[in-house]
Amino acid sequence: ELNAFGRSLGDLQKASSELIAPLAAPFTLLAGAGAFSITKAISSYTELADTLDKASIRTGVTAEALQALHFGAVQSGMSADEMDKALIKLSAEMGKAASGQNQNLVAMFKHLGINLHDANGHVRSAADVMNNLAQAIKNNESPAARMQILNAAFGEELGARLIPLLQGGAEGLAEYKKQAEELGLVMSSEEIQKALSLIHISEPTRRTP
Repeated sequence: ELNAFGRSLGDLQKASSELIAPLAAPFTLLAGAGAFSITKAISSYTELADTLDKASIRTGVTAEALQALHFGAVQSGMSADEMDKALIKLSAEMGKAASGQNQNLVAMFKHLGINLHDANGHVRSAADVMNNLAQAIKNNESPAARMQILNAAFGEELGARLIPLLQGGAEGLAEYKKQAEELGLVMSSEEIQKALSLIHISEPTRRTP
């Protein structure tokens, strides 16, 4: 398993003892009980960091905010992949609205009192707007009104899937974020970058034949 990274566990510890040290103690106890392998745990940790980093880039959402939304999505019957697609769709539609290509969304945001741009004139983050949309869903209990809002932002398929997540409003999203953090399910940007450095360091050196 460690050969897949091209380094021994000792090499990885030397490369980033600051990252592995907090993991090693509890993992050692579990490994001693035959629960699982420390090397597998570290491998999974770095793979997760890589996945989150790429998803953050694709969605335009910070890794911390993305993980909280992933947690809320899964708790609400969605998958993390569906949440990523929803955020990408929302960002795309907001971009169209900003360029005048989606007047339906412009009108919807205006009706709901949602700002498309931030104080600096930039199109807002999809994660930030999710709080506004969640509050709009909570305030509008009519199924038809909810679907009209969500279809304009996410399309019909994803819009319907988001209702359980958003019906608690901005407060509901904040609660999911709090739960995810309390459960230790949110890696900080700094932790992700440290894990990514492990992947870089552990890649085997390629030799020219």
